[in-house]
Parts: sequence; structure tokens; C-alpha cells
Amino acid sequence: MELDPSQERAFKHFRDALKTGNPNKLIVFGTAGSGKTRWIISIVQYMKDNGIQCVIGAPTGRAVLNLRDHPNFAQNTPCMTLEMLKIHINNNNRKALPPFVFERGLGGVLIVDEVGMMSESYFNAIVYQR
Repeated sequence: MELDPSQERAFKHFRDALKTGNPNKLIVFGTAGSGKTRWIISIVQYMKDNGIQCVIGAPTGRAVLNLRDHPNFAQNTPCMTLEMLKIHINNNNRKALPPFVFERGLGGVLIVDEVGMMSESYFNAIVYQR
């Protein structure tokens, strides 16, 4: 998938961070039409190709479908609403989410799309698990 120059710079920054063990959480924001979905799909494919687990959370069902229904979306990547993600975390549902979500140091990335639509309590519950 072709990325524009600013997306390519962000992709390189993210890829370099992965090589050093960071980040374990990725927050994506940008205006409508700025290419967030294309960028997320590219990094998810990169992680899948390199054996790195990830989970994607989005604030609305529509946002989830935009990602999940994209023809280039990496199949079998957990992608769900933030509400469902929060429920799985609170219930310690290890069948729905990879182990890295619950245990630090296992590797893996939690991607939060459209972070600007999150309340502070959702942000804390999902990103900091408190």
C-alpha cells in the first residue's frame, strides 16, 4: 500500500520504535481524510509480517468496520470498539485479547484509532488499565 511522505515518515518512526521495544501502545489521530486508516492498515500488516501481535480499538462501530472491511486489512487482527475492549480488559478475557494486553513485557501493540473521541476515563481504562 502506497503511503504519502508524511505517512512514510510516521511509519519509519513507528518501525524504528518497534525495533527498540517501544511502543506498546499507539495512539493515532488526524483530521478526516488524512490517511489514518491507510497508515494503520500498513503498520498492522508490517507487524503481522514480523510476528508482532496487535489489537485495534476504535470509538465507534463504524470506525471498526472501516478498518476491518478494508481490502488490505490483515485478517485475524483483533479490531473492536473501545467499549468492547474495555469490557474484555475489565473481565480479564484472555480468549478475546492477546496476552500482551494484560501482561507487560510480552511485546505487542495496542492501537487506538480516533483517540480524540475518547473520554479521559476511557483513555485511562484502556491505555493505563486503571
